[in-house]
Amino acid sequence: MTKMTRFAALTWAVVLIVLALVFHTGAVITGRPDGLPDSGGRPAAFALVIIAVLPLFITEIRIRRLRWIPPIVGVVSFTLAFLLWFLVTAGKSAAAWSLYGGLQVLRAREPFNDLAWVVRSISCGGCTTQNTNYGPGIAWVNTWSFQTLHSWMTPFLGVAFLIALSASLIWLMNNSDSLAWPVLTIAGISSSWLLLLDRGNLDALVYLLPIGAVIVLRRRQNLWIWTALAALIWILGTWKYYPFALGILLVPLIFIRRGWVVFSAYIAATLGFLLCYRGSILSSTKGNNNATVIFDFPATGRLPIVARLVHTSSLNHFALLPNLLLVILAVAAGAWGWCFTRELPTKQDFHFLLAGAGSSVFLVSTFVTGFGFAYKNAFLLLLLPLLGLAMRKRSHAVLYASVAIMLLIAVSLVDAYSILLVSLAGLIASSFGCGAGLAGILRMRTYPLAIESDQRELGLA
Repeated sequence: MTKMTRFAALTWAVVLIVLALVFHTGAVITGRPDGLPDSGGRPAAFALVIIAVLPLFITEIRIRRLRWIPPIVGVVSFTLAFLLWFLVTAGKSAAAWSLYGGLQVLRAREPFNDLAWVVRSISCGGCTTQNTNYGPGIAWVNTWSFQTLHSWMTPFLGVAFLIALSASLIWLMNNSDSLAWPVLTIAGISSSWLLLLDRGNLDALVYLLPIGAVIVLRRRQNLWIWTALAALIWILGTWKYYPFALGILLVPLIFIRRGWVVFSAYIAATLGFLLCYRGSILSSTKGNNNATVIFDFPATGRLPIVARLVHTSSLNHFALLPNLLLVILAVAAGAWGWCFTRELPTKQDFHFLLAGAGSSVFLVSTFVTGFGFAYKNAFLLLLLPLLGLAMRKRSHAVLYASVAIMLLIAVSLVDAYSILLVSLAGLIASSFGCGAGLAGILRMRTYPLAIESDQRELGLA
């Protein structure tokens, strides 16, 4: 039994322990019409056992790579999201409710609700009546934009988000092996993905930044580009805090001459900001403790799992053992991902950057802070290019890991209304991706992203 197989077995063993404890405590979740207790343990156990066992019987996968599929996926994604916005804006309430219900997208009070809220807050200079519970950096946009941002711009910005996000699916498919295509195809019509597009949440920018960074870095690198990337990450972090985790994209700087200066400056600026605004950060995450036993709601996170393990609707006490168990699960899945990358023969460095960025942001926003809405699952899509590389390695353990994690990501995207299942699936997939991405990024000392003509400028040659 290899190390990767051992960590895979340990991961599933901890999952079984978590599910067994959920069944044992019998956590009462309100919201069922018959009033009976339901922790969501049965559907979670059923789905996770299938995901753990089914890939064992798969020894080879062949998927045709048809060039016309990615554009169709992007067009369908944009069309569905645009229809949700258009029907509400045009006053077609009945048709809108039917489409929202059929797609299992939680409808908000207004079109592009999250974006509209932020734009109003920025345009009024962060007034308390439009408090978005974001970081102080969001108010700085009003100054940077010379007070030109107004509410009437929201529809245009929202549609721009739809175009950019749908285009990102096309890019991910074109830059992934065909093994990842089925999940990316499903993603375009999944409830979690469409929720992100429909709300126009600023998580879209956090999701798009690693893709944009990879597009630029694959073509040219110098310290000015890396510095600009560090600045963009820091700015997004001042808006929502957890985007600071995108600093994992900057780790390759430690292998570049004078790159440590940029990396150290980013770390110092981040720590300084977190220290100065620690009160605001604690206040913005404090509300998560009230979102622990949500039933039938599109969300994910650590706290909904812990609530089912301690049999209570309040987590005011320190639930040490349940949290420790979930930490063990995350470490085991991370070690599994680390071994997965070590088995890959590829030098596709940008796959590691995407996987590390998506999984680290997801972990910080849902595991560290404890709770996040379902659109956080979109970050897991950034793992798929790396998982698709399993087709290049003739190893059953590698193929098993890739298929299992992709199934977990698919479940997280599609089954938005099974919070226990989605939370466990997201935790396993993101921990795996974080370990796999970090292992690959640290390997970039040997396989730098820079093309040969740029190596002298970077100090690599």
